[in-house]
Amino acid sequence: MKINSYIIQFIFLCIILAPSFVNAQGVIACGTIKFERQINLHQRAKQTMKNSSFLESYLKGSDKFKTDYFKLEFETGKSLYKYSSSMKTNSMMWDDDAGMKNIVYKDFDKHQQFSMKQVFEDDFFIKDTIHDFHWKITNEYRDIAGYSCRRATTIIHDSLYVIAYYAEDIASPSGPESFGNLPGMILGLVMPRLNTTWFATDVKTQCVFEDPIEKPSKKEPVTFNQIMDKIGSRWNTDRRWIQQSLWYLLI
Repeated sequence: MKINSYIIQFIFLCIILAPSFVNAQGVIACGTIKFERQINLHQRAKQTMKNSSFLESYLKGSDKFKTDYFKLEFETGKSLYKYSSSMKTNSMMWDDDAGMKNIVYKDFDKHQQFSMKQVFEDDFFIKDTIHDFHWKITNEYRDIAGYSCRRATTIIHDSLYVIAYYAEDIASPSGPESFGNLPGMILGLVMPRLNTTWFATDVKTQCVFEDPIEKPSKKEPVTFNQIMDKIGSRWNTDRRWIQQSLWYLLI
């Protein structure tokens, strides 16, 4: 029996378009996401300097926001989040703050996380388990980078309130920094106490990467106490903004 040429063409077209159909049905398993992180420097200054005589001159002479760009690459079972670039900012302070350029690799199959934590002029390699955040999922949604994202909230380190928006259409349970453990990729993150937001600006689902997705370092990992010693040698521990830097290192 001779097969109609139109049927053959239809079958061929279905084979070519199959990945697109799969993506549309919510099983996007690999790709690259660009994130924009914004820190409200004025609000942070008001919290950390409070009654300081320097506060007023800082607010007048500094930009309100510090903007940095990150890239998150992901595929089945793993992801890598890393710093890309920064927008030039007249901030007068916090340019070399600890934890501003963290690199985070997650191996979901082994439930392991490897991070490079930037502390002033040094990078520290940390091995840890993937954090099990206890999220409260809501029925609120917002559109981020063309994806419908569901809102979830949690509290970490006893006092840090976190709002996340995750896309169920992207199968990876990853997100910016150490955040994840949701049924979809986190495309938006808000941390009011840090005056910081992370939002995806572009999502590409091509599974081609410039370099393999792998952990950022093979040198010996350090403990968090060793990092604390480094911070303590740079700053007097009673400085108000030391807590901010610790939080950026912990997330």
